[in-house]
Amino acid sequence: MHKGDTHPAYKVLRQLSKPKCQPGRQLRHGISGRQLHTASERIAEWLWHVTQLFTATSPIAPEVLALLPPPPPPSHLPSDPPYPEVTLAEVVTAIKRLKNNISPGVCNILPEMLKYG
Repeated sequence: MHKGDTHPAYKVLRQLSKPKCQPGRQLRHGISGRQLHTASERIAEWLWHVTQLFTATSPIAPEVLALLPPPPPPSHLPSDPPYPEVTLAEVVTAIKRLKNNISPGVCNILPEMLKYG
């Protein structure tokens, strides 16, 4: 690389900034690992994943749970939440505003899965 020659630096930057995969095209089955091709397979996998999220047992060992302080008595809890109730229209608007091609969160759900099913 010659002094003032920025071509190699820009070449490396282009390679590093390329998307690693296209969303939805590399979706794989959670257990077998096989690639899911059809929309119905992807929806079935998404439903299985969400079901597992809400029906899974606590991953925290019982001896660790025993170390936690007990929850406060109900009298110390507020009777009404300090925030207004969320409407379906607000949720739909928030989902539409999600950016595409970003990493999923801890739940491994891509924004595209919420937006396009």
